[in-house]
This record gives sequence, structure tokens and C-alpha cells, in this order.
Amino acid sequence: MKIEFVLYASLTQFVSGSVAGKPITLEIPDKATVNHVLHMMAIPSDMALILLINGRSGTKEHELSEGDRLAIFPPIAGG
Repeated sequence: MKIEFVLYASLTQFVSGSVAGKPITLEIPDKATVNHVLHMMAIPSDMALILLINGRSGTKEHELSEGDRLAIFPPIAGG
């Protein structure tokens, strides 16, 4: 199945040729989870991340569906 995958900020370092905020279409197995995609893209699974699935907060255990949009952000700090 196909999903849209979007990385932001420093996370683009993990995917060669990726541009922050620009979607990549990924072909993933049926019933794949966010953790599966992180492993596929060589993003450390123990890294603190902000995950959005179709614009809503998600977890690493979330099972993805055809056409989902997975956006991943590093933790944000500010003041």
C-alpha cells in the first residue's frame, strides 16, 4: 500500500535527498505500523518524535492504512 511520508527539520538527515516538508510516497506492507516505517527509513526508534497521522497525534504502534499521511517532527523547544 502507499502512504505519504513527510519529515521536518533535522530529521531529513536520515533520508537521502529528502526535503523538509516535502512529501515522499512510500510503498509499505499492509498492516505496517509507524515503527515499521521508522525502521525502513533508518530513523532510530528510541528517538523522541512528534508523530502526526493525517494531521492528528499518533503513536509508533499505530497501524497505517492506504493513503495515510505520516508527518514526523523532532521535539520542539522554545521560549
